[in-house]
Amino acid sequence: MKLPHPAYQRPSPEAFHNLCVRAVKLYTKCFQQKSPRQCAYNGTLYTQVILRLQEGMYSVFLKDWLRLFPKKQIFLISFEQYTKFKVETVSAVWSFLGL
Repeated sequence: MKLPHPAYQRPSPEAFHNLCVRAVKLYTKCFQQKSPRQCAYNGTLYTQVILRLQEGMYSVFLKDWLRLFPKKQIFLISFEQYTKFKVETVSAVWSFLGL
């Protein structure tokens, strides 16, 4: 199986560092020219960065979802909540979905 990027073929701290430095440069350049929302939805940037940094820009996506859907249709959980209380959290999600 061929991995998608050379840094993944021979993983090392240096390779990861280089990916991070490159990602920061690309996003910094984008933020200088465009809004955070435009950078978060930029498909070209997404493929260039390799690291999935835009997934951490959830506030951008959440603002869009809240414009489209009423708050009562959105159920948020934190990763910490899920990891500490898996059964309770999944039960709450099922309940929210009416399952």
